[in-house]
Amino acid sequence: MRRRDRRRRLRRIDGQSVAQTVGRGRVGESVPIARSQSGRGLGSPASRRCQLLAALQYPSIDRPGRLIVLIGRLTFSAAGNFATEVEAKTGAVFVGESMGSSPNMYGDVRRTPLPSIGLDVYIASIYWQKSTPDDPRITIEPDVAVPYSSDDYFNDRDPQLEAAIQTPVGR
Repeated sequence: MRRRDRRRRLRRIDGQSVAQTVGRGRVGESVPIARSQSGRGLGSPASRRCQLLAALQYPSIDRPGRLIVLIGRLTFSAAGNFATEVEAKTGAVFVGESMGSSPNMYGDVRRTPLPSIGLDVYIASIYWQKSTPDDPRITIEPDVAVPYSSDDYFNDRDPQLEAAIQTPVGR
């Protein structure tokens, strides 16, 4: 199946829709996708991210091999914070590539004008500690590493989503 066809089947999820699905007892494998997100959709508003994180912790979802999270080189900012929180609070299986940021990071850029040269620079202004203070990692490594190549991109293939679908339930 081509990547764009698979993406049509995926729908935007939030805490409320996950909670309703769980309430109806219709839970198979859950695959939140945080890999191609700078985080804007996951970070604003924060309550939506908190609702989703709480829903992912439901016992019917957070079981070995049931919760699979796609991460990759473009997982950073608020999406990186979300992935770090999911790692800490669930038994999720991470599939894809190494995350594009560290579990603890600087973020929330602030525009700073440089009047003498007529340019603006954007500087990260807040330190986000979503892991332990002594966490030395520069990224979150996936449990199931699946590279993504330029050949995959140009041929419209998504080996990471395929691997997530193929990941056996009950690891």
